[in-house]
Amino acid sequence: MRMLYGRGQRQVQAAQQPEGHPEVLFTMACLHGLRARLCEDLSWLDRFPPEVAAMARRVAECLEVPEPATT
Repeated sequence: MRMLYGRGQRQVQAAQQPEGHPEVLFTMACLHGLRARLCEDLSWLDRFPPEVAAMARRVAECLEVPEPATT
């Protein structure tokens, strides 16, 4: 039982650290960037680890709607 518990604990800790899993890091950044853009509050991203926040800011910037050109 102790071995199973220890293994489960290691898996939980690994899942909470996206640095080792680029696909998890990318997914988190996309979701947080989308939420920041919808709320129009990019300062909200400061609470996340720096690598997630940087990617999320890039995602949010890509989602910015450009102003229509006037003629």
